[in-house]
Amino acid sequence: MKRIMVAVVLFPCVLLALRLTDYDVDQSSDQVLSTGFNYHLGMTGGDVVSNFGNASLNFERFQATLPSSYNLNLFGNLSANFEQDTLTPDTSDTDTTQQINYQIQWEAKYNKYLISGKDFLAFAKLEGDVLTGYDYPATQAIIGLGYGRFVSATPLARALRIEERMLAQGVLLDSLNLGTLMSFARELAPEAKRTYKERYYYWEREYYKSLESILNKSNLLHNAELGSAGSLIITDVLDEYISTRYYGYEVNLGVGYDLLPAYKATGRAAFASLAFDFAHPLGFRNQLIEKTNLRLPFTSGKFGKELHGSLLLSVLYEVNSMIDLVGTYQLNVDRTRPEEAEDYSFVLHNQLTGTFDYLIVDHLVMSNTLALNHSTRVKGLSAEISSKISFRFF
Repeated sequence: MKRIMVAVVLFPCVLLALRLTDYDVDQSSDQVLSTGFNYHLGMTGGDVVSNFGNASLNFERFQATLPSSYNLNLFGNLSANFEQDTLTPDTSDTDTTQQINYQIQWEAKYNKYLISGKDFLAFAKLEGDVLTGYDYPATQAIIGLGYGRFVSATPLARALRIEERMLAQGVLLDSLNLGTLMSFARELAPEAKRTYKERYYYWEREYYKSLESILNKSNLLHNAELGSAGSLIITDVLDEYISTRYYGYEVNLGVGYDLLPAYKATGRAAFASLAFDFAHPLGFRNQLIEKTNLRLPFTSGKFGKELHGSLLLSVLYEVNSMIDLVGTYQLNVDRTRPEEAEDYSFVLHNQLTGTFDYLIVDHLVMSNTLALNHSTRVKGLSAEISSKISFRFF
């Protein structure tokens, strides 16, 4: 157990040794809106043994405009389970039941940078969770200080995809140097594109002239112009969905309070909160994400005895413009004392998932996921395979 806790604490320190990219901007943003649907029907010998489905909605918004930044996350899931349950074991009478379950999770965080040119910050965070069995929406507020900054690096992924296609079609004579690639990526950012829309009536003409000028500085643009082929490549890639990329890190230390407990019988509690988030694009094509969170309750003499910690590691590998592979490991560690017990004890939950995302057409994606779960409360390892169709609006 001690080895596991040491690994959870030291892993972020190892990640800090990685060198960040040279892509740095004062303004960056990214957003995701997607909806998904899953349905399962199982039959054995002509009898329906399982009949359920679910629909989900996911929204993410990130905006950084120094000296402040904010991010919003909203996830909702609605599931329905239709089964035919036998009323009595000696009859064939059945009762069709419908079980509706829902879950809503949200998080809103605002950072204010305190010193110009430095990454010291003060933050305020509001998060919540609603489940079918809760009495109230479980809501917590956290305030504190931190250090670090995140930048949306999705334009880098677009720049690399454009470069690859231009090389394949002879628009570029050779690979771009790092400086040109960075400048090109900055011009592909939504903020840069928005500037041209605000300044020029025929903004597309001016925008593509600027992109052409950046590429020309490398002396690698065929005939020193984008041409129709180069312009079409840029247009196509800007319209394509690309999984969000970030780079940077944040360390946050704060205090929180339960504004609303999940259950009526549970009192409100104050707690100390320590969080470390890290993200880094690997070769611009892939993405590494790490999130560590530790909470120590203050109330009822629990400080230093009870704790709740979590670790999330996620690696995204972009095989090509149509296929993404995502591997995720999540560890939850809780040290609590049940009402009937005298001593505190640890409970560990481990989950390892692998996801295969395939772009069917435009923004329609088929996701196949294998999840392995293990908990110290339950013996054995459980496995689950699922498929989902989702539409990614942006």
